[in-house]
Amino acid sequence: MDMYLVYEKNYAIDDVDCIEECEMKLYSSLETAKREISKRKESYEREILYTFLPSKSSEKCLFFAVNYNEKEDTYDGAFCVCLCKIPVEK
Repeated sequence: MDMYLVYEKNYAIDDVDCIEECEMKLYSSLETAKREISKRKESYEREILYTFLPSKSSEKCLFFAVNYNEKEDTYDGAFCVCLCKIPVEK
């Protein structure tokens, strides 16, 4: 049996990266976990501050830049909404 964890990894503007204080959710089905990632993507895309970058994303990791400058391809910080599979033994 497998479980699926959806979490956010923040790449801070300073030297500290963290996954603390993010909403982590554990799911028993991959489909439900994928729906959660889609829901978070839609939510963050509505924010003016965050830009989804498909070129840096994958099916299991959505990359968002903070204050993205498209002309220079730079940003102040970034975070990822991630999905990982966790094997569970009975």
